[in-house]
Amino acid sequence: MLCIDTLGGLYLNTDRQIIRHITLLRVAVGFLGEQSAPKWWNCSFFDTSGRTFLAPVFPRTYVRAQYQGVVAAAALAHDDHIGVGNVFHLFRLPENFEQDIHAAFDDDIIGEIANLVKDSDAATQFLSGCAGSTHKASSGPAKIGEIALLRSMSTWEQIASLYLSSFNQKLNTYPFFSDKE
Repeated sequence: MLCIDTLGGLYLNTDRQIIRHITLLRVAVGFLGEQSAPKWWNCSFFDTSGRTFLAPVFPRTYVRAQYQGVVAAAALAHDDHIGVGNVFHLFRLPENFEQDIHAAFDDDIIGEIANLVKDSDAATQFLSGCAGSTHKASSGPAKIGEIALLRSMSTWEQIASLYLSSFNQKLNTYPFFSDKE
């Protein structure tokens, strides 16, 4: 499976590329969640005031601080709707994924993040490029499948499609994984 990013590049179906893809998907969904009316989570890390606040405190790493802030806010919103325990979602993944995502932060990904958060159209275009076949979203939690699916690019395409549909329909959907019924 391939996915087009905002710079027109292709993601190949490798673990490294999946981790990079998840990172950018978090940014796009996090940014759009902040921009939605009503907001999915009450934060403004990726708007001008967020940067103005974070840049003096984290002059070299404010993009990472923006990313971590929106991920934390989105994780809380997802946890409130899905619950916690033996479940995972885009903003709270197993520890090995989180460590890989942390290690994936480099100058290239920071540039891609800056492109994604230019405006809502850029983030929406990214989601459109990543979305596999269209999945109509419904409001509330949406079980994707078992945790083993986390390493499948087609799973992340499905999740991108669900988020894209939910933003277009002005619904809040919360895709998640669990091995329990």
